[in-house]
Amino acid sequence: MAAPAWQRDLLPSTEATRGGAPQPDSVSIPARKYQDVEQLSKTFGHVANVSKEFRRDTELSDLLASTSKEDTYQQHFQGWPSLLRPLSPAVLELPTMVQDKYRSCQAMCFCGLFPQIRRAWASVDNSLFLWRYDRSSDVPLEYCGEDQAISCVGMAAPRPGVFLPAIRFVIVLCTTAEIVLLGVCPSRDSAAASSADAATAATAAPDELLLQPLPLYSLPTDNTVMTCVAAGPGGRVFLGGADGHVYELVYHAADTWRHKRISKVRLTSGLQQYLPSFVPSLLGLGAPPAVERLAVDRERHVLYALNAASGITVFDLGTCGNEPARRVAELSNVYNAAAAASRELFRGASADRKGAAVKYIAPIATSESSKLHLLAVTADGRRIYFSTWHSGAGYGGGGAGSYSGGGGAAGGGAAGGAQGAEAAAAAAAAAAAAAGVEAEAPFHRRPETLVAMFARAALPHAGVARGPGADLSRSAALEIVAAHYSAGCLLLSESAQGGGGGAGGNSGGGGATKLLAASRNTTVPPATLNTHTGSFAATGYGGYSGYGYGGGGYGGGGSYGGGYVVGGLRESVTELDNFVPGETCAVEPAPLRPLLGPDALPPGAGPSSDELAAAVWWPPPRFALIGTAGVVELEKRRPVELLVHILERNSQEQLRTFFQSYGAVEATAMCYMVATSGPPGALAALALPGNSAATYGGTRGGGAAAASSAYYLLNPATSSSLGGGGYVSAAAARAAAAALDSPLLCGEARMPEDAAAAEGGYPAPGGGGIAGAGGGGGNGGMYMGRAVDPNPGPSWSAGHRGLCLYVSRLLAPVYDKKVAAAVGGGKAAAGGSGAAGAAGGGGLGGGGNVLACRFSAKTLEALEDRLRALAAFLEVAIARRQQKGYGSRTTAGAAAAGGGGGGAAGGPGAGAGMPMGPFGAPFAYSGMGVGAGGGGGGFGGGGVGMGGGGGGGVDDQVAAMHKRRRLEHAAQQEDEQAARIRALVLRVAEACSLLRLLAAHNLGRLALRQLRGSAGAAADMNKLANLTLRGLSQEPDGEALAAALISGLVNEQLDLGVAATAGGAASSGLVAASGVGAAAGGAAGAEALAAALQAAAPSYFRQEDRTYYQASALLKAAEAAAPGPEREGAVRQAVGLLLRVPLVVHLEALVSQLANLKYYEGIVTVPLAAAAARDPEGLALRPELGAACELARQRRREAYQHVLAALKAVLSPDGGGGAGVLGGAGAGASGGGGGAALTAAERAVFKSALLKACLSSGASDAFFLDELYGFMVGAGASSGAGGAGGAAGGGGGGSGAAAAAADELLARDAPGLESYLAREGGLLPPGAASGLTPPSTAAAAAAALGGGGTAIGPLTAGQVGLLELLCRMLVGKARFLDAALVYGALGCRRSGPGPELAVPLRARVSALQSAVLQARSAGDTALVSRLDSDARVVGFQAAITERLQARRTKQAAAPAAQQAARGGAGAGASDSAAAAASSALADLDRALAELSGAPLELSVLYNSYAQPYGLWDVCLQMIRFAGGGGGGGAAEPSAVVRTLWDHELIRGYDQRRDAPPAARLADACDAVAALGPSLHPDDLTLPLLHVAWRLEALAAGLWPAAPADGSTGAGGAGSAYGGSAPAGDRSSEIIVPALVTAAGGSAAAVRRVYEALLSRGRGGGSAAVVAAAAGGGAMDAQLGTPRMRVQLLRSAVVACGAALLDVQSAAGPLPAPPPGLLPGLAAAAVGGGAVARAREAGALADAADRLALEARRLGGPECEDIARRLDGVRAAAEALVR
Repeated sequence: MAAPAWQRDLLPSTEATRGGAPQPDSVSIPARKYQDVEQLSKTFGHVANVSKEFRRDTELSDLLASTSKEDTYQQHFQGWPSLLRPLSPAVLELPTMVQDKYRSCQAMCFCGLFPQIRRAWASVDNSLFLWRYDRSSDVPLEYCGEDQAISCVGMAAPRPGVFLPAIRFVIVLCTTAEIVLLGVCPSRDSAAASSADAATAATAAPDELLLQPLPLYSLPTDNTVMTCVAAGPGGRVFLGGADGHVYELVYHAADTWRHKRISKVRLTSGLQQYLPSFVPSLLGLGAPPAVERLAVDRERHVLYALNAASGITVFDLGTCGNEPARRVAELSNVYNAAAAASRELFRGASADRKGAAVKYIAPIATSESSKLHLLAVTADGRRIYFSTWHSGAGYGGGGAGSYSGGGGAAGGGAAGGAQGAEAAAAAAAAAAAAAGVEAEAPFHRRPETLVAMFARAALPHAGVARGPGADLSRSAALEIVAAHYSAGCLLLSESAQGGGGGAGGNSGGGGATKLLAASRNTTVPPATLNTHTGSFAATGYGGYSGYGYGGGGYGGGGSYGGGYVVGGLRESVTELDNFVPGETCAVEPAPLRPLLGPDALPPGAGPSSDELAAAVWWPPPRFALIGTAGVVELEKRRPVELLVHILERNSQEQLRTFFQSYGAVEATAMCYMVATSGPPGALAALALPGNSAATYGGTRGGGAAAASSAYYLLNPATSSSLGGGGYVSAAAARAAAAALDSPLLCGEARMPEDAAAAEGGYPAPGGGGIAGAGGGGGNGGMYMGRAVDPNPGPSWSAGHRGLCLYVSRLLAPVYDKKVAAAVGGGKAAAGGSGAAGAAGGGGLGGGGNVLACRFSAKTLEALEDRLRALAAFLEVAIARRQQKGYGSRTTAGAAAAGGGGGGAAGGPGAGAGMPMGPFGAPFAYSGMGVGAGGGGGGFGGGGVGMGGGGGGGVDDQVAAMHKRRRLEHAAQQEDEQAARIRALVLRVAEACSLLRLLAAHNLGRLALRQLRGSAGAAADMNKLANLTLRGLSQEPDGEALAAALISGLVNEQLDLGVAATAGGAASSGLVAASGVGAAAGGAAGAEALAAALQAAAPSYFRQEDRTYYQASALLKAAEAAAPGPEREGAVRQAVGLLLRVPLVVHLEALVSQLANLKYYEGIVTVPLAAAAARDPEGLALRPELGAACELARQRRREAYQHVLAALKAVLSPDGGGGAGVLGGAGAGASGGGGGAALTAAERAVFKSALLKACLSSGASDAFFLDELYGFMVGAGASSGAGGAGGAAGGGGGGSGAAAAAADELLARDAPGLESYLAREGGLLPPGAASGLTPPSTAAAAAAALGGGGTAIGPLTAGQVGLLELLCRMLVGKARFLDAALVYGALGCRRSGPGPELAVPLRARVSALQSAVLQARSAGDTALVSRLDSDARVVGFQAAITERLQARRTKQAAAPAAQQAARGGAGAGASDSAAAAASSALADLDRALAELSGAPLELSVLYNSYAQPYGLWDVCLQMIRFAGGGGGGGAAEPSAVVRTLWDHELIRGYDQRRDAPPAARLADACDAVAALGPSLHPDDLTLPLLHVAWRLEALAAGLWPAAPADGSTGAGGAGSAYGGSAPAGDRSSEIIVPALVTAAGGSAAAVRRVYEALLSRGRGGGSAAVVAAAAGGGAMDAQLGTPRMRVQLLRSAVVACGAALLDVQSAAGPLPAPPPGLLPGLAAAAVGGGAVARAREAGALADAADRLALEARRLGGPECEDIARRLDGVRAAAEALVR
């Protein structure tokens, strides 16, 4: 299959074969597709960059401020066609009926024009006549229903909702006594003709009219003669009266209590209206001057009134034009205001004041100026420009007589801000609701004043000499009677010469009128002295130089500070060749209808003042002039019409002058327009032999429509309707094509070094050169050079730039506009087609959420025709240039350069041997260019030469050869770029054709059908709603949306069959035109539509698409068939077709459809084929390629995700995110289309078949298996290995679904799963090949766990999950040793930076403990011992880390609390404390960072962390784990342990320094109870004797030692309770239970400890034991003190009671405890082990007896009480013995 045309013409490299031969088919379609879209975007960027240099958007005020007196006006070129062209050979005289009535005139007569309906009107006394002024035989329509004489007539559009739709206009008829309204109704034939084209119905002129009297709409004038009428926005009507006041005519549909049916409202108010009629005359107040003219600014919503005394009043109509008119300013003395703006033009003489009377006012369009708003023309032709805003410095004052009032803005120049704009919009909406007026486009800044800003001299005319010293203010002695201004064009009609007819038309007119015209001079201005800098400035208009190498745009490159524009406002002045007989009464413009519809170019906006840009889509402006002798229609010739005239004249000299005058770039842009506007076959002679396809005219519809549409813009007089007549002559089209082919006119491309040498400077960006021969820089500054481009592009020729400019202007109105608009309520959006409107009315969605095509069929057809005509021309031109070769072209350029320096300045010369031009004469430009610093020149001296600059020396042959090669290379690159531009043009044309087809088939319905059910429906609909023509043409999203809509269109044909086209006539026309018959349906209809799509838009619908839809038709047939072999065969055939074109398959819909048909194999095979086609070179399996590999993988994942989504649907209990797949399968199973959910059995079958297909089909796609496994284990989202699968798996299934999927995978013999888990889990290197054997996994784990190997990691959470799953798989296969090794490798893995890669120590402990469990199952004792040891050490490390983290948190919060507690402490102490706290925090942070890393050795943990940071309990546990009583060395091990216990007890006692002593003692006891069980029964690390002694010393206040100052110890005086306890000290009740807990619940052991301590005071054998355990005699003094012994006796009583409870619990039911024994000790005593009752009871009785004797020996009441309690214990124990 041959590639589409827009792909064939892309030239990938300069080495490709030239000549326009089709390129070979691309192997990789997706890569080609993406490359094409990207190339289109780059091409448009090139077009935009080149064309933006020629933008002409200069502000009018800047132009006026920069205008010099010498350059104000230029006469039109001598010998050129006149700028004004009469459309008829003679004046169309007034109808005979009107003339006869005029001869019998008794009161007054007037005449005027209604160009909206192409009618002229005349009023004679009380009769009104209407007739067509473009038909000499038209019979006037007379209305004579009034009794009084008619004073003025006007016409306006009716207010919406007031009259019937048949009344298209309303004529306002004012007589001397009343005001009446007449309805203008077109006849039925005219209405039917105009309704055929809804886009132009509002502006079409009806053939027949009916005047419908409206008797209910009349009111008296109240003795006021109305002098003028003006139509405002929304059907508003304004009247000017002879009494000097302005009125508004307000009318409604009916009389109500709120308003009358018709009334007039006076807008100007003053004191006089409240005085009796005789008072003003008594006070000397004269009557105000009559209002002569009203002008409405429909863009800014402002009304201007001009009175007979040249006073101007400004009225504000509101932000949207629907608010009550409000007077904001009045300028009574225009002359003084103009004199303030220009003292030179308004000097104050009385005669001058007479000529300064204002005769005409007109608003200035916003496209011309944002600062100037009103133009006034005086009686002698001078112009005054006004602004309605307060100006800043530099604009001059407002002049005398300026009045601002009526609620004008109080501030300076501010517009009011956003709040003011919102308030204005709200007020406008309220006013609209109240008055029933439709609001128009808002304009937020409102008028504030009226200030004259600039004045301009009158137009010069024939007979008045002009020169540098001419006084322009006196040169134009005109007497203006009529004027008109719009879009930068001014028409002035001088009073009749030789006849005395008045302006009102009361004379038949025996004189003649001179008509003058002034319009923007768009030619290149000559070099001008910059008055701002004093330097010689180059031009800034259009970047013109001799061969088009200039820089900057219109007002762009030559724009200087303060808005200065080189050349200023230059205007061309011309006079009509013949005088117009009679006196002119009115001049009106004809309505312009652009070639595009109102959805792209609203007719109300009108063309801009830039005629060069407006000529592309707007016809030439026309004007109608009515006078006493008749009507004349005139046409303003624009530059393109002048060019056509010159080309038809075959005038070589004028063509050369034209290129010089307008610049080569602008001239070539116009030549492209002319060359593509000829009749079919006009350029056939230029086509290559045998290349019939390239012959011009092969466009849509045979080429006639394309040529005729462009021709209508150039010669509308020959066609009464759009595209309905002749063409630009074939001679003009051929001459334009020949001019474009001439390097002497259009230049040639050059490489930068050649362009720099030719221009005497360096090339500007984008190929433009720096104008500045002899000047250095445009602003007279120093040239600082430019950056060096290592790969410079050519400096484009003027012809190429002209092509870019023309393409940019073609696309400008529509390219960045949205192609779809929301409609609702049955009403289509503005600009929508008829079919789109029907879509909105069908009730689909309602509420404005239904989309319709924004562009009308007229717009799309016109744009498509112009683009296809240009593409056809470019194909011919490029092929012809390639056939001719580049040698002849570069030789011609060299010849032109060689002849460029010898001629006289500006003089033409023909060199021998130069190529012949298209008119049979040689082109010569001897004076057209000058070298760097040269003084000669062509037109205006502004050009530069193409050659070596002024004919210097002759290069040697080698240099000439290199230069010729550079020229050839530049020409090749330019042709390649032109081919890319042609591809872009064709692409946009195809987009227009596709839009027409989609709009005809109801775009809104297709969007709802195709996009609403997709996964990202909201996003896709939003993309479509915001899609522009640019996006549709050159962006991937636009191509994707187009594919989706095409899919919906074809599927609609497949689904609906005959009913698809029988539903309505709106789409049948276009369907038939596309080749789809009305009766076609089903597969035949889809095939016919596919053929039409491929013919209209081959880049959007290729041959692969047709194959896809053939397969779709087979699938549709299979769905309709009954289950069986036939159905299965159809599905297999369809899948076979789809496997041939997998790239164009809509995989999401296909997967659902195949699930419905229960063909599970296709769900896997087609997406896998699509993935393989997207990566034909297998780059996804080559990770060493980096970015290329990742891109290939991403493309594959996009195809895999559909398979994974189907898997998710069957693996999730509720269907998960694949509800569409499940619903489809359920529908197929049940035989209906309801989409029922799958049953459990069906889900199981679906899952089994799908997994089987995945594992079998994926055997040849290793990357798919990796993605599948990543999805199934649910780790893709975190590990990054299972990109698409992870995203699908992690979305809605949750951890339970992921676990179920993993179990499902483990239950099957999945190929390479172990290798995948080990590789993606990080156990094996990332580059390891798949399919590793199990011993390789075990070896890798053993190496990572072994001491000599390298630990794995860092690992992410997903990788850890994969390795844990690997362990599950190994355990399931009874490979316990391998599982233990993998668990061990997980526990010993390295950590990394960040929380994702950090390894929690508790996770290490858990992994190592799991490894120990699996090693025990394997029976490897050595591995068990090693792993268990590692787990214990890591546990110590985790405990240390947690303790230090808690300490760090506490210390971080401590400084703020300490600072608040210190309050007024000194600053030095505070700073020192803060520094110490900061240092401590930094040290903790360092330790935590080290501990959080890899596992550390036990000695390091003890010596570097546990001991330095005071973690004494951890130190004791480490000593216990190490198996000794200390660290060895000179010190006794037991002494180390005793020291550690002392530190731990003090830590517990001091952790709450502000608490009572009892609470502090309880904290110390809690520490003993918490640490003791972990050390019991090791006496080396748990010395109970020492611990009990220290606790009793704490309770007695004897330890720690008292401070050196002699104050009491830690416990205060007496005891820990400070003597606050009642009868006895209760500290023993805290100490003894803690010791019992530490001793493993053995109260007997605690009793023996107290016996040993008390025996110390009496000496003996026990004393030696005590001394040895307590560290010698260090504590003898404490044990011998009475207070200490009493404290020990208290605790001994409690210990004996606890021991008694142990004995009793071992003997049987517990008796009542002895009196005085705390019940809380029962819980500690009951849990003890069983002891031989007799032996233990006897020992207890003996101990109680000895202790009682010791108590009695000490004496005292407390000791006696202790003795009695001990006797009770002894008696109870003895009872147990018995």
